Order: sequence, then structure tokens, then C-alpha cells
Amino acid sequence: MDLTPTQNRIVGQVILLLFLLLCLPAFGEAQFAPGKVVLIWTAPGDDNYTGQATGYDIRYQSVAIGPLDTENEWILAETVEGEPSPSPAGVTDSMEIGGLGYAVSYYFCIRAYDQAGNYSPMSNSPVAVSGDYIECPYEAGDLDRDGNINIFDATFLIKYLYLQGDPPDPAIAADINASGESNIHDIVDLLSFLYYDGDPPECVYE
Repeated sequence: MDLTPTQNRIVGQVILLLFLLLCLPAFGEAQFAPGKVVLIWTAPGDDNYTGQATGYDIRYQSVAIGPLDTENEWILAETVEGEPSPSPAGVTDSMEIGGLGYAVSYYFCIRAYDQAGNYSPMSNSPVAVSGDYIECPYEAGDLDRDGNINIFDATFLIKYLYLQGDPPDPAIAADINASGESNIHDIVDLLSFLYYDGDPPECVYE
């Protein structure tokens, strides 16, 4: 039977999207980062095994519901935001998914779609356990390590970032808001915490 271009495209996607895998924590680590899991998969093509899909749609549900493997479950499942843009066909893509409960089991599923809005069939539905709470290896916000979080820590951060001062120990402690980099926003957030009831400094897990 001859397939239409759309049908042909979807057949290619189901072959390449069949395996949604879990990226296991690095060797020697017991778990994912707190409230997070990492998924990896092979990018499908826009036209059979070639080209590039337009986007991904990743969803998940509690393990108590069972595998995410029916259209009704797909509609009711939790959606993920910020999926990566698809790579060319055959390339490995991945995503770290956060905002999950600590040490909670979830089933995941992914679909790709093209420019016309055609969705691939659902992938397999592996289960993953999100990372549990881990005690921070340092006191978040206490940059000078004197046992207190105060204006001297803000001064320490300013000197480190702009006046060639010594780095905190560990250096990642300068990332007050856990954004992945240290900059003026970390100074603002630390001062906001100290004087304006802002969010507390966050721990960065390496």
C-alpha cells in the first residue's frame, strides 16, 4: 500500500521515537538532582529518516496511574515546558526535567511534530524516580563562611564579581539564585533576601 507524504513521515517518526531512554546519574552518584530526571532519545526526521522535526511534546504522569501509553492518558498527563528544539534526524537529544516531587516515580512519554502540526505516535513510556533531597554541601548565601548570612556576604560577592576579590568556597556558592551563572542578579537577589523578604539563596548541586 502506498503511503501519503504525511503517513510516510509519521511512520519514520515512530521508528525513530520508539526508544525514550532514561539518562542514569553519573557513575558514583546515587540519584538525579533533587526533583529532576534526565531523558534522552534519538531525533526523528521530518520526512521518514531525513530532515528535522519542528518540535517535541513531553508529558508525564504518576507511576500509580500506570504507563503513559494511550491517547486519553496523553491528554490528561502533565505537560513539560521548555523542550529542546529537535536536532537533525539520528542525533541524540536530551532534556533535564525539573519541578518534580522529591523521590517520586513517574512515567514519561514524548512525541514529535512537524510544521504542519502532524504528531508522531507516542513513544515508549519508561519510568524514572526523581532525585531526592540532598543536603547542600555548603551554606547557601554564606559566602565568607563566617556562619552568618548578612551584608558582609553581599560585599564579598561584589568584590568577587567586580573587584577581583577571592572566590567563595566552593565557587558555585556565588550563584545565589541557581541560574547557572554568577552576575549582578545574584547580588540583587541576596540583598532582596536580606532586606526585602526575598527568596532565600539556593543551593547549586554540581
